[in-house]
Amino acid sequence: MTQPETREADARPFTDTGPSTDTGPSVVADNPEAYIARDRRRALSAGMELPDRVSGSALFADISGFTPLTEALAKELGPQRGAEELTVNIGRVFQAVIGELDAFGGDVIYFSGDAITCWIDGDDGTLACAAAIAMQEAIGRTGNVVTPGGAEVRLAMKVAIAVGDARRFIVGDPESQLIDVLAGRLIDDLAAAEHFAQKGEVVLEPSAIRRLGNRVSLGELRHDEETDRTYAVLDQLHVDVPRTPVEEPPPLSEDLVRSWLLPPVFERLRTGRGEFLTELRPAIPVFLRFTGIDYDNDPDAIPELDEFVRGAQKIMSGYGGNVLQLTLGDKGAYLYGVFGSPIAHEDDEARAAGAALELRDLEKSTAAREIQIGVTRGTLRSGTYGHLMRHSEGTEPATAFYILSNGGALLTRNDTFFPKISTVSPKRDTPATDWQACWQEFEEIYQWRRRQLDQGRIEVPVPGTETNDPAPIERWAPPKD
Repeated sequence: MTQPETREADARPFTDTGPSTDTGPSVVADNPEAYIARDRRRALSAGMELPDRVSGSALFADISGFTPLTEALAKELGPQRGAEELTVNIGRVFQAVIGELDAFGGDVIYFSGDAITCWIDGDDGTLACAAAIAMQEAIGRTGNVVTPGGAEVRLAMKVAIAVGDARRFIVGDPESQLIDVLAGRLIDDLAAAEHFAQKGEVVLEPSAIRRLGNRVSLGELRHDEETDRTYAVLDQLHVDVPRTPVEEPPPLSEDLVRSWLLPPVFERLRTGRGEFLTELRPAIPVFLRFTGIDYDNDPDAIPELDEFVRGAQKIMSGYGGNVLQLTLGDKGAYLYGVFGSPIAHEDDEARAAGAALELRDLEKSTAAREIQIGVTRGTLRSGTYGHLMRHSEGTEPATAFYILSNGGALLTRNDTFFPKISTVSPKRDTPATDWQACWQEFEEIYQWRRRQLDQGRIEVPVPGTETNDPAPIERWAPPKD
């Protein structure tokens, strides 16, 4: 993928030699190269490949508070103006936070909602700690937001650090979107450490504690009884770490950049219409959790994950949706997709249901196991966000309202998102309580809807076009918001 002709203005290097004092929004054109991690862009510009086995520090930073800010701005300004104001604030905060990471040699590998997973190659934890402290200071400078209506929302961040070996590679269909992957036991340990961090803290995973030694002072210790691992809150770094100016790699050709963005997103950015991506709109997010791939020890791990991701991309795009993100953690891997953004269809709910049924069957043809799928419908923030030279295509998801599990159950929300939901909400009183019967009824409804679509029919009652193929009675339904 390549930059548009406005490259000279868009791609100017972002250099930082000290903490930023400018907390106001900056207006810059979206740069397609910003969707690719800097170290990956550097390798692409040199015609090289990054090694798939790396050693260094992994850093996870999660910013909280954007959801109440979204709600406040939408209530005060309406969905369109609220989304625009939200984007300014998200961009301002991420610009400051990622700018501090840049100054200590870090790269954002991927975004996961309001969180970033980062990598500092060759680091023993010192640079990661310096970056984390500076990032917390940045959120302190920029995280207090007062809306036009006077509502005050305080953003906060928690950070986790792990040090060791990891896998780094690329998966996905270049005709759909390439995805940069950071994987392995280290990333699982990083995700576990994040659970022990609270707002405003930097928590060190045991690997980081061992490597850092007396270069840090530790605060509160937190023990995980289940795994017998102890995490520590970073209290102080005793090493002076100089900040270094960021050197952006040479611009990439359009052919190289194109494969890293969803086609409709790239076309909008290429034609200078990136601002039209930002809005609050109804959409259908799809979450898929899976296990089964050993990234550290299986020599076929890369092609196995690539086969699965390509299969998911093909299914999602075939129904008119998109795969947006791939996240790896201690509870398995998560694939996140969406229907209705950036392109909407009047039958996105049916499309998402159909895609979910086919995604479930990838367990039969790929190495993925224990596939669980969650689907929801709600108002999302759709658009780009991040740093001048590091962006993500993002949405703010709601809560899943049903889950299609590999056990064949249709499970609805009323509890935490994935683990052990077991509640179904009937439309009206019915003696049916059997999960398998509920699942079969859902499949019947889906197959009926698919037949209507195949015949060119849509679910809008128009006199004279009634079908002779009656729909099954829908006794079960997701709970209403």
